[in-house]
Amino acid sequence: MNSTNTFNTGKDISLISEENRNSLDENEYLYSVPGLAESIIKASKEDPETMEVYNPDKEW
Repeated sequence: MNSTNTFNTGKDISLISEENRNSLDENEYLYSVPGLAESIIKASKEDPETMEVYNPDKEW
């Protein structure tokens, strides 16, 4: 996207890259899903040696 939008409100501003903005938007979306952040944190602490291998045929 190659456009420039300006609007001066007299307040401080921050300029970030499109990639960083997309990352913020993704995080905002993920945190809006109830329990998802906690689930991700919990899963990151699991021992990979004891994890079950994903089986697409297994019912959840």
